[in-house]
Amino acid sequence: MARDIDYIDLPFSEGEVVEGRVFGWNRGGFHVVIEGKGAFCPKSEMLKGPINYPKGFVDRVYKFKVLRIEEDGRIILSRVAYLEEEKKKKFLSLTSDLKEEDIVEVEVSKVLNNGLNVKVKPELEGFIFKAELSYDRIPNIAKVFKVGDRFKAKIQKIDRDNMKIYLSKKATEKDPVKVLEEKFSPGTEVEGKIVAIKRSGAVVDLGEGFEGFLPVSLMNLPSEALPARKFPPGSVHKLYVKSLDTFKKKITLAVPGGEIEAWNKETKELLNKLEEESNKGFQPFAVAFKKLLNQQ
Repeated sequence: MARDIDYIDLPFSEGEVVEGRVFGWNRGGFHVVIEGKGAFCPKSEMLKGPINYPKGFVDRVYKFKVLRIEEDGRIILSRVAYLEEEKKKKFLSLTSDLKEEDIVEVEVSKVLNNGLNVKVKPELEGFIFKAELSYDRIPNIAKVFKVGDRFKAKIQKIDRDNMKIYLSKKATEKDPVKVLEEKFSPGTEVEGKIVAIKRSGAVVDLGEGFEGFLPVSLMNLPSEALPARKFPPGSVHKLYVKSLDTFKKKITLAVPGGEIEAWNKETKELLNKLEEESNKGFQPFAVAFKKLLNQQ
């Protein structure tokens, strides 16, 4: 009966935050005195992770959350629960002016294999997964980013229950595929500077970091002409986009009229081959191609 009276007369209840002094410990946890009442904090509730020197907690005052008051009057405390609640209150306060889709400036605080820890505010950290760092593939994050780097990132999710913020650097950048489709759709007229001549064609600088390729077959040159004479490195030409491969990010260019010239060249080669055939059954095809060629 006396225990029931003690239980009723307690100056605190379950769920409340109290302040107590640790006065002893055993293998299971710590003995705490709160306003003259004895209480117990299990070892796992004093601190997350291993406690290598429990004696260091003795004769110190801490805040605890009252987990439960058992029927026999024992008071069970948790410092971990108190610290987690305080951490959550702080997180909610720091994120009160933030919302998903906000673009913020962040600073890299730690480089990991699967992403980056970043500071959103001095006391608020977020995480950017590797896939959200760039549209380009990044084999080794540490070779691209370092601690202290600053850049813009978009908040993708604020998980207030688990106190996590996930961001994306990629979301602040233009999708290169969409940029390619907007700037270099087939048929678009462009101006390019020749940067290199190869056996199969010319590499063309289209500006803003884009390069295209002009095949010899689409240069509109006589069959005996040398491409380097008409398209020397450094020369600028009016061209148009023949085709666009967004997956390979390949822009194939052509000189106006080059496609017709290429067709004529291929037709002549085929006609010569047909004329060389010994089988007379192919002669009508050769005649047909010759007539078609003369109409060009």
